[in-house]
Amino acid sequence: TMLLLLITTACAIGQVAGQAGLRLAPVSDSTEAIDIRAWVGRTVLLISAHPDDIEFMAGGLVARLVAQGTHVVYVIATNGDKGCTTSQYYNCTIMSSPDIAYVRQNEARAAAAALGVHDVELLGLEDAMLTSYPEQVIRQKLTACVRRYRPTVVFTWHIDPQLALQPGNGWDDLGYHPDHQAIAKIALDTVMGPSAGTRLIFPELELAGMPAWSVSQLYLFQAAQDFSHYIDISTVLDEKTAAVVAHRSQYPDPAEARATVLQLGAMEAQLAGVAPVAYAELFYRICLQVNCTLV
Repeated sequence: TMLLLLITTACAIGQVAGQAGLRLAPVSDSTEAIDIRAWVGRTVLLISAHPDDIEFMAGGLVARLVAQGTHVVYVIATNGDKGCTTSQYYNCTIMSSPDIAYVRQNEARAAAAALGVHDVELLGLEDAMLTSYPEQVIRQKLTACVRRYRPTVVFTWHIDPQLALQPGNGWDDLGYHPDHQAIAKIALDTVMGPSAGTRLIFPELELAGMPAWSVSQLYLFQAAQDFSHYIDISTVLDEKTAAVVAHRSQYPDPAEARATVLQLGAMEAQLAGVAPVAYAELFYRICLQVNCTLV
């Protein structure tokens, strides 16, 4: 689960520092704050693999964007039908994949609503199986979303896995999940490649009223991955936590979820070396226009 990934990431980095008797050192001495004020009146679209990805990786960012009036859109590739934590809320051992998908897609809408996001595109693909679909099928779906909502900025997973993480209970604990890297590659093909911005690619979309559209900036998220920019989330921790705990099939213990949100945010702020910022989210920016101009 995402929780295991985040805990393992934070613990692995912390253990290395602890064994050396050191505080975490900033990975970069040139990490920049994202100037989200430039996105007022624009649209930001976030593309994720699973229903709970966005809240943990960028929930603070989303809370701040919504608060300033930026239009935020989610595109969630899978229905999450393979991931469920048995608790007082759900007995996952007797639930079918359609049962879990129904729960998780409702949780996705509730978590988005907790942050003030109302445009949530659920592609409904099978969890843990994105690499089994023809890429063209997924790319057409993402291209349609980009052209329909016409975002200035897009966020998605980092395309590279974190292979330095220690093994644990699954793909995520190894810093690798095939769904994460698959959706990242296809998102890059859609936004950086020619799909969204070229009318002769998927011409049926233009006929359906979705003309070509070019995105200005692309940001990649992944805890402790290489990064260039940060956002201070110290003032929106409650909002981020509320969105995370809306995924009750994944995080049934609100106190544990809150502790993980704080641990991850503090770790990323320290890695970025952006004191006195106490809690942050980290991203890698790719400029898609000359001089990173917003169009």
